[in-house]
Amino acid sequence: MPEPDRNKTWKQIISGKNKCVCFVIIYILSAIYFLSYYQHEMNFWDEGVPLNGSLRMFNGERAIRDFFSYPPGRYIVFYMAMAIGGKQVLAPRIAMALLTALFAALIWLAARNVGLKYSALIPVVLYLLMPMYYFYRFFSFCVLISVFIIEAHIRPLTHRKAITMGLLGVFVIWTRLELGLFLLITIPCLGIYNRYVKKTGSLFLNMEASLILIFAQIVEIDYVGGLVSWIRYLRNYQTVVEGGIKHMSIPWPPLWSIDYLRSLDPSFIFQDFLIYLTAAIILIGCGVVFFSSIERTSHIQAVAAMSFISYGLVVWRTGYGNLLRSIPPVSILAIWLIIRCARYKLIVFSLSLLLMFGIVMDSLWINPVTYQSIGIVRLTTSSFLHPRFAVRVHPDDCRLLSELVSTLEVLKQRGYQSLVALPFHPLFNYITGLTNPTYFEWLLPGMFNSSGDCHRAILNVTECKPDIVILNDEAFDGLYERRFSNQFPELILWMGRDYYLWQKISNFDIYLRKQGMITDLLDENNCDQFYSEGKNRIENVTIAGKETNTLIQSGNARLSVNCQSLRNQHFYSMIFVQSKNTLHNVSCHLEISMDGIQLRDIDLPLKERYFNVNAYLPDTGHTLCQLDLTTVWSDEDENRHLVWLHPTCMEATIPGFVVDRYCHRF
Repeated sequence: MPEPDRNKTWKQIISGKNKCVCFVIIYILSAIYFLSYYQHEMNFWDEGVPLNGSLRMFNGERAIRDFFSYPPGRYIVFYMAMAIGGKQVLAPRIAMALLTALFAALIWLAARNVGLKYSALIPVVLYLLMPMYYFYRFFSFCVLISVFIIEAHIRPLTHRKAITMGLLGVFVIWTRLELGLFLLITIPCLGIYNRYVKKTGSLFLNMEASLILIFAQIVEIDYVGGLVSWIRYLRNYQTVVEGGIKHMSIPWPPLWSIDYLRSLDPSFIFQDFLIYLTAAIILIGCGVVFFSSIERTSHIQAVAAMSFISYGLVVWRTGYGNLLRSIPPVSILAIWLIIRCARYKLIVFSLSLLLMFGIVMDSLWINPVTYQSIGIVRLTTSSFLHPRFAVRVHPDDCRLLSELVSTLEVLKQRGYQSLVALPFHPLFNYITGLTNPTYFEWLLPGMFNSSGDCHRAILNVTECKPDIVILNDEAFDGLYERRFSNQFPELILWMGRDYYLWQKISNFDIYLRKQGMITDLLDENNCDQFYSEGKNRIENVTIAGKETNTLIQSGNARLSVNCQSLRNQHFYSMIFVQSKNTLHNVSCHLEISMDGIQLRDIDLPLKERYFNVNAYLPDTGHTLCQLDLTTVWSDEDENRHLVWLHPTCMEATIPGFVVDRYCHRF
């Protein structure tokens, strides 16, 4: 019997120890890197989703069962971090910094497994340069875990590896729905293929990881409230996906257009170029791995497969942010492709260095906020000092956040308890502790594919009757048709009917529910006269399930109201533009006069969708209130008109004020 090669065995042991040592070193260095700037930057739009969802868990609610959200995995991670470190943002940020450092080490391990040596550090460096916001990193993490799971099932399995891969898959299936469903379909197919085609292992051995995943899925369904809640969530998820494809997708950048290139900042040209370059790398890489005779391993097959799958996020909604989440496996595939397949390695190496230089400059200096790299440290020079949200942000964001939070806390001290921040701002619920009583944590323009789903969401919001509503009607992706008011006009009218504009801070409108003494101007005791030029009518329209008296106006109009008594009253109404055209090319001019004295002179800018009529009336015993509305349309559309909500006159409230106690500049 031949004697075993002791020298070879020893080399393998040394190599294994070196790999473990390198893994630990990369993890420690990456953790130090991420912890060095974990307090910097914040996101008005998305950051509050996992934070407030975790806060709702502390109140006994569960994701999906009690509020529409992502799968419960990420909320559980944040919930555990807050349970240990307190209900403030630093706890989940530290937890994600440590978890992301593990992810960086796993990227190196995956690169080493495909045969890369010193170049295995390049994907790690790329990820450190472009990690994205900490709450976005779950997708990349799940993609990489899926790489290891797929790779293990391409080769013959052992019981230990099957159980390990199954347990890793639990994290995926609880965190990312689409990747979890992909594993639920793919892993059993690979197990059956190994058993009956490759003739390796038993059927039970090849299906062990699948059984663990199926059991984890059953536990998740039970956790979120049973099969009924899960089916309702899948329907909502399908609606959001379909709506995203039709209404929220961003056109692919036309880099072949000279006019488009001239209109762009050079840094964005570089980012648009990377979108196409990444697609080319994936197509070429997958073609080489799966359809050529070149030497390949199960590791690179798994990397290529998950690169292709992860790029689906970019196809679903083209954007550089989604691209960054798919970069880790793609970078490994690209380096493997260059080393194994490039005939002119010097040229390819030079171009790669140029590309790497562009990424370094873009992530550290030109657009660090896009990448969420350490380059944001030089931009975040102000500190928002709040017990629940102490972070360093840009001075402009710090002032805005300070005003908004201070104003909301003033309202909370006055007894207001609930807040709905539309369309995508649950961050304010998290910071202030004002509860969100609705099922939907967010309502994005275009997220619903059918009018029925949209109507159900509207009814859910309106029936909850929140005390405060915040609206930010900015154009998503810079496109006017993606404003919230274009997707949910009924919610805008509902706010104008049941709420009044209390304060406007930058692009955020703060509405309060109408309470106390409310007297309609157009009631039986008042004498009103209506003069018009054009087609006008007064009728009842249904807003959120209730009929509301409105003025439907397509020309110029004058409304005169004789009121017997007005003492310290607040006049409020809303004018909303309705048209089948996407762009509402209309300008309006409204004058509010009392006894011939002009109080307000309001202009609605071109292409605006709605505006609020808001004025404090003088303290007088007898008055004639006169409103003159003049409209100018710049295009022809027979179906266009204005909806002028029934004006109301309320007891005047004290205007909001701001205590700037959170903002501190260095």
